[in-house]
Amino acid sequence: MEKFLEDRSSSVEADFAKEATALIAAHDGDAFLERLDPSIRSNAEDNLEQIFAEMPSGSLLESKLIGAYWQSFNGKKSSRLVFHNEYENGYAMITAVVAENDSGLALLGFHVQKFSQDLSELHAFSLKGKSVRHLLMLSLLVVLPLFSIAVLVLCVKTPMASKKWRWILFILVGVGSWQLNWTDGATSFGLAQVYLLSASFARASDYSPWIASVSVPLGAIIFLMRRPAIIEKYEASLAASAQFPSDNVAVTTDGSGVTDLE
Repeated sequence: MEKFLEDRSSSVEADFAKEATALIAAHDGDAFLERLDPSIRSNAEDNLEQIFAEMPSGSLLESKLIGAYWQSFNGKKSSRLVFHNEYENGYAMITAVVAENDSGLALLGFHVQKFSQDLSELHAFSLKGKSVRHLLMLSLLVVLPLFSIAVLVLCVKTPMASKKWRWILFILVGVGSWQLNWTDGATSFGLAQVYLLSASFARASDYSPWIASVSVPLGAIIFLMRRPAIIEKYEASLAASAQFPSDNVAVTTDGSGVTDLE
């Protein structure tokens, strides 16, 4: 991924976005507006001062492309580029949407968000200053996978008459989600998500927040509730097999009775 972004950082679209960013840093509104697509130029003119205010002051020390997304519509290509810029007096995340038009390239969108520190440091994993909500999530990230694994082992060792693999697959995943942004503590809930072993802790890049997610180990819970009945059914099938050993008898050719194959 880093090699891909490194290659894209020198593309024509990336250079176009960097030039537009430099114009904002220099407060050259007229030149910046000329780079906008005519469809958004009038609205952007009203928001120029707000964009200027979000740009950190001082010289640009480093610019790094941290996200790149391409799409094509009606034969025209557009690019959504995300930069992490370091200035003398702060940091900024720049999002620019560059598209092809009749005259070449134009901006279809431009957004600046200012930060007081490097995003990789801001979003680094830490327990310092975290709330009870964070600690609860951290506990669930440990407990739920261990619970799922324990029930999975129990399932493997449990005798059952039907196909065991269906229960194993059901136990392996959790249903629904509670998500926590580790940086700011924001939470969200969902019903359609499925997580392996009922937990996830991941982020999109070094410049993105860690997202902790847990789900209900529904399969594991249902298996524990159904396990006594599953064992009872298996034992009943064994008893039935012992009472009617169909594999050991055969009907005689004249239909007069049965012959013991043993």
